[in-house]
Amino acid sequence: MGRRRRSFNDYRDDFRVSCAYRLRPAAFRKRLAMLAALFITGLANGQDLTDEQRVPKVVETSPAFGARDVDPGITEIRVVFDTPMSRDGYSFVGGGPEFPQVSGGARWVDAYTCVLPVKLKPDHLYRFGINSKRHKNFRSVWHVPAEVLACEFRTGGLAGVERDPQEQKRLNVKAFDALCDAVRNGYSYKELRQIDWERLFADHRDDVVGQENTGAWTRAAAAMLGAARDVHLFLELDGSRYPTVVRNVQPNWSREGIASRVADIRWIGGRSAVGHLPGGIAYVLIGTWSADASAQIDEIEAFLGGASGAKGVVIDVRPNGGGSETLAQRLAGWFVDEPVVYASHTYRHGPRETDFTPVRKRTLQPDREGRRFAGPVAVLMGRKCMSSCEAFLLMMRQVPSATLVGERSFGSSGNPKARHLPNGVLVYLPSWKAMDAAGLLFEGKGIEPDVVIPHAGVDFSKDDPVLDTGVVAIKKSLNPKQ
Repeated sequence: MGRRRRSFNDYRDDFRVSCAYRLRPAAFRKRLAMLAALFITGLANGQDLTDEQRVPKVVETSPAFGARDVDPGITEIRVVFDTPMSRDGYSFVGGGPEFPQVSGGARWVDAYTCVLPVKLKPDHLYRFGINSKRHKNFRSVWHVPAEVLACEFRTGGLAGVERDPQEQKRLNVKAFDALCDAVRNGYSYKELRQIDWERLFADHRDDVVGQENTGAWTRAAAAMLGAARDVHLFLELDGSRYPTVVRNVQPNWSREGIASRVADIRWIGGRSAVGHLPGGIAYVLIGTWSADASAQIDEIEAFLGGASGAKGVVIDVRPNGGGSETLAQRLAGWFVDEPVVYASHTYRHGPRETDFTPVRKRTLQPDREGRRFAGPVAVLMGRKCMSSCEAFLLMMRQVPSATLVGERSFGSSGNPKARHLPNGVLVYLPSWKAMDAAGLLFEGKGIEPDVVIPHAGVDFSKDDPVLDTGVVAIKKSLNPKQ
């Protein structure tokens, strides 16, 4: 193709290409201004541009390059070029966690604009490229590869995204209906709560769907679900948890009181501790079973390994609100020498009261390395104990040499599972009915200790009747005649 100077007619033809694809008014005006600028600049500089030399450049991206607080609800990335493009291919390049999740094939809207369908996360940095040294499928109609360009933007949180009121209302309604269906079909304790759910949904519908943004919607939905009084039923938005109820129970222990009674106490991770009590009794405090406490359990196991000569062990889980049942099994395995069933459960799989799986039993296995403590054990418990910590109590209930001392546990074990709602909110719904080894449901009831010690009126920073009773229980096991 010969060399020639681009004339006004060439720019006019480019403009006609834009018109042929029926641009929206705003895009039409942008394209007109862009072509006029190109024409004027070309004439002023006396450039002799040939078709072969016209390297396409990106003149606009949506989201814009470097944009912050981008709505994570947008569903496409748009790229606009300054030159009519071949629509035979494209090269959106990149990879890894910063590359947008593609939700469909890219498409050309017109000769200048390419759209990539995506699904974005809130509060996330995204990077992608237009062409690269190896990938050059963005080409002009004259098959000249587009200029390589690196793009980035960051999404904002969903909570405060401002939308057109009608658009927000439609999203609110869609999410509310999905939330109601999730409760109907997936909430394991739906019948146990003795709530007229359809009446609850109807009473709160106008308030929830009328909220001005997703953050307010989430707070209103959480308030509605508060009727269940279930700490394992909660919402999540932008990584923040929205509880439907706040648990308020009085602790039956004191950190200061324990520190004053265990002279050689050694704190592990700030929430657990080990040490010795008078009379050759080892003391173990386990403040959490959370998955990130695995290293703490390692240290506790090392302590137990070195305490094989102890006359007994006090295991204090009074401040423990649960976490990983697998970690609880690890430690409880030290106190059994053969497998033993400690709990059972059944999962919900539909809206009817009978839509549950067959009951499955959970079994505690002895420590895999054969480690064993055969002496008497006192397990200190209270109202703070719930969820996986209640599973631990059920495990220790199967240990013949163990005595459970304190107050009844909280009574909440739901194994919550997340469900995604259309507005980006996650609703966590208890998925199973948790039962003890005999098949008795303990949700809302808790687990009773062998020896009940009420906490009312006790200043645990100065006095600890639960610990004292646990020590007495160990001594009685060692000397039954006393």
